[in-house]
Amino acid sequence: MQYLRSRGSEQIAAGSLDMSRAGVSSDHAERVMGHAIPGVEGVYDRYAYADEKARALKQLASLVGQILDPTKAGVVRLDERRRKSKTRRG
Repeated sequence: MQYLRSRGSEQIAAGSLDMSRAGVSSDHAERVMGHAIPGVEGVYDRYAYADEKARALKQLASLVGQILDPTKAGVVRLDERRRKSKTRRG
């Protein structure tokens, strides 16, 4: 997770990319990160989007969990896979 070492706008951009990767709409990701919504929508849309933000954060948490423990996502190390393949042939 290289972006943890970055600063400022780079870190924010990486955060929105990870939310997209987690399946969060860009509209909800912007609201989660506290960005001002431009134009008429930003002025008149005063809905809090609390449920949508909570769902977005849960999706992001799930992605982070998979990154931290890839075995839960069904990821198998290549060397482990090769070892199993050799024992089956042997």
